[in-house]
Amino acid sequence: METQLSNSEEATKLIAATLVDELPHNLVLLKGPLGAGKTTFVRGIGGKLGLKRILSPTYTIIRSYKLAEPFKTPYLAITHFQHVDLFRLTDAQEVDAIGFWELAENPNNLVVVEWPEVIEDKIILPHTTITIKNLGASRRELSSIVARGA
Repeated sequence: METQLSNSEEATKLIAATLVDELPHNLVLLKGPLGAGKTTFVRGIGGKLGLKRILSPTYTIIRSYKLAEPFKTPYLAITHFQHVDLFRLTDAQEVDAIGFWELAENPNNLVVVEWPEVIEDKIILPHTTITIKNLGASRRELSSIVARGA
């Protein structure tokens, strides 16, 4: 995915769904301000994986979903979807305590992280970063960077 524009929540979900087939890694970091559409983007991924309802993990920090059928792409064989929201965590030790790295290291997990800033400088795993910019009303700009790991 290069930079793409979205004019609605449905368009954002469609962009996310399309991205799943292209992901070279199982770890995705979602960046953007409050209200940018990160959770909407995650719902698009979940829909592509066959999940009917994706709930925000703001208070639970991690929401885990077992897929009814494995989802295979040219790069991944996904059996579980992990939606992680690090907004309330303040340091990498808290991230360690919730078992985040074990989830991220499992190649059968697709791990999507909202508010990854608390761990950005600690990530050595290959990952894709998606940045969502709010352009006003329901317009969004979505761009990605693929990192091979440190």
